[in-house]
Amino acid sequence: MRTFQTDTFRVEGMTCGACVAHVESALLGREEVKKAKVNLKAASVKVTFARGTDVTSLFDEVRSVGYEMGLLAPKAT
Repeated sequence: MRTFQTDTFRVEGMTCGACVAHVESALLGREEVKKAKVNLKAASVKVTFARGTDVTSLFDEVRSVGYEMGLLAPKAT
């Protein structure tokens, strides 16, 4: 049985609802992705994916539809 993890990543280049749909569709088209929910205002996406997934493959998938996805910068304390 697959186990999943959830992480939030930054996404650059989104400006509208269509952008949100493109990013979510790209991620949800991946076999290892269970959920993807974009927050346009925060320029981020929360992704639930199979443990052991190379997240750079997810970044590449989003890049293929015209956006940049990467790790979130740590919050300043």
